[in-house]
Amino acid sequence: MARKNRKLFVWLFGFLVIIAGVTGAGVVMLMDSKPVVLNQEPRWLIASVGSRNAESPGSEGLFVDPAQIPPLVTSVSSAIRHAANDESIHSLLFKINGLSGGWAQAEDLRSALASFREAGKPCTVWGPSFDTKAYLVASACDRVATAPAGITMVTGLNMTQTYYADALEKFGVTANFEHVGDFKSAVEPYERSGPSDDASLATNALLDSLYGSIVSGIANGRQVDQSTVEGWIDNPPLAAAHAEERGLIDERIYEDQVEDTVVGDDDSINIRRYIDGLGSGWSSNGQIAVLYLEGPLVVGTGDSGLFSDRMIGSLTTTDALEDLRKDPAVDAVVLRVSSPGGSGQASDDIWDAVNRLKEIKPVVVSMGDYAASGGYYISMNAHHIVAQPTTITGSIGVFGGKMNFSGLFAKAGVTRHQYARGARSDILSSTDDFDDDDRAVFRGFLNHFYTDFIDKAALGRNMSRDDMHAVAQGRVWTGSQALENGLVDSLGTLDDAITKAAELANLGPDYDVERLPKTKDFFEQLMEELAGPPDVSVQRALYDSAIPKVLDEPIRTAWLLEHLTAHGPVIAMMPSMIEFH
Repeated sequence: MARKNRKLFVWLFGFLVIIAGVTGAGVVMLMDSKPVVLNQEPRWLIASVGSRNAESPGSEGLFVDPAQIPPLVTSVSSAIRHAANDESIHSLLFKINGLSGGWAQAEDLRSALASFREAGKPCTVWGPSFDTKAYLVASACDRVATAPAGITMVTGLNMTQTYYADALEKFGVTANFEHVGDFKSAVEPYERSGPSDDASLATNALLDSLYGSIVSGIANGRQVDQSTVEGWIDNPPLAAAHAEERGLIDERIYEDQVEDTVVGDDDSINIRRYIDGLGSGWSSNGQIAVLYLEGPLVVGTGDSGLFSDRMIGSLTTTDALEDLRKDPAVDAVVLRVSSPGGSGQASDDIWDAVNRLKEIKPVVVSMGDYAASGGYYISMNAHHIVAQPTTITGSIGVFGGKMNFSGLFAKAGVTRHQYARGARSDILSSTDDFDDDDRAVFRGFLNHFYTDFIDKAALGRNMSRDDMHAVAQGRVWTGSQALENGLVDSLGTLDDAITKAAELANLGPDYDVERLPKTKDFFEQLMEELAGPPDVSVQRALYDSAIPKVLDEPIRTAWLLEHLTAHGPVIAMMPSMIEFH
């Protein structure tokens, strides 16, 4: 029996050796091969973006076919830029079915379309309707079309900030917050019924910069002067027919007729197949890793919890950065940061990991829609920072504190009794206000964190402490303003950041780009589902059925504040999630 088992083992071992040899030979052949191109005749590229095109890779759902996951928005932009210089692509049809991201993401798409057009190739955009953001993107092409009944809501920018102080007072809740930085207005919605003068000044300057970028972008794309664009915005032709008469669009056409009318019988390739073709070959000229960091910064792993929003967990991120530091195959790292900030502790932990990484490899930051406060903290020590003109960044300041719910508890008939040892053991109690001594102690702690923040920022940006303080103080800047103030190094796209990283790493033109984190497969997601809290989906369903949509934003904000303060009293976050409509 032992002899038979030995013989069986030898046969199995031999079989595995053969399989390994064949596989190795196949890999070598693939590495030496070029991407397979089935048709070299010039053709149309057909691309589209919608609400399902994400900013960063990650889990897309347990039962989602990976082949059905839309490409990342940044991958679409990169592919269009490549197509601009690709002789096998002669024209582009680009469909916009909604944009899920902010203004920096829109600017990235707009610049990609502009590159295609500048290459002398026809570019047509179609959308069922256009708001200001979608139209900014569309205006980069030489032809813009919409549905016959489409609406062109190109009406400019509108930002609304909600203030809760009076409502909290009615419920017997008092806010006890401190902040460092004259413009650090994140706590104002809970302490005031309207904005302070400093907050209004900063917000208006931000709007002016964004609005100027939007108007000039549309004017350049439509080849009209800026006063004409301002006329469109101030007196908007909402109906598609009127928009065509006024020059905002060139054609009205139904979606099911677009490809037949625009592309006709010409050969075409869709954006997914085109992207797959670009990534089908290997290179031995180096590798750049792009690590996407999207969402608020939290201590730990960044589990999404009730609202299923992406978060940047300090533990998960520092582990990823350490892996990249140790990986000999990775020559340089690009951090794609899209974060409004969050936990001060998480920000500092990630800053330290970035600092260790940059000691041995080039680190370049590409700022997305937001890279503010904590989002700026984790970016500021990179070798080079690239932002979009419309990126929201800066907000170098901190705040922290607590809510006192004693009045609410009293209204509800709830009583609490505390047992304490230590004069300041109740400093973060949820049933007591800060007294003068509490406030002095807590403010001193925040001042120390802010001083450390600007010292590290000044070191990373090669500025004096006084110069950094002058542009800090919690003030929010656009990417264009940040460049003027020395907070970033250049304006551009993720592709520009990757190119800069390759330059710093002295790589040749043909290098690999690996985007992280990798999309989790079915079994990885299944194990996470089994290991994670079993009732999150049930909680979310109950929340959706019970909470009016108008209350969703303030409840999300309150939940995030509670989540952040539960892991440390210092929050480095911009003044709310600024959204412009």
